Amino acid sequence: MKRIPLRPFPGTILLYRNYSAFAKQYRKLTGLAHQGEGAALGRTVQLAHQKKGVNYLVYLKPGNLSTVVHEMAHVCLMLFDDIGTHPAAGKGEPFCYLLDRLFEEARKK
Repeated sequence: MKRIPLRPFPGTILLYRNYSAFAKQYRKLTGLAHQGEGAALGRTVQLAHQKKGVNYLVYLKPGNLSTVVHEMAHVCLMLFDDIGTHPAAGKGEPFCYLLDRLFEEARKK
């Protein structure tokens, strides 16, 4: 598991490349079983916690860079919705810079 803080925004990404570990953490945080890996290359779940703020639980099946971009875009869209900012604000620059940073962080081992 890799932690990616969203500074200066609120929240943290908990990134998993192993589906079993992702599903175990999902159960721990929600009390529910995650509904199967299936053919999915990735998953993103937003979880709010009273003490720890918002966490984004992300699963990435190893080996596909387009999935990294796809799942990090989900995080960015959820985050921008939470903070009340349209992704196209400022000609999309804040969104694109955040997506770029998250992509670079997520693809590091």
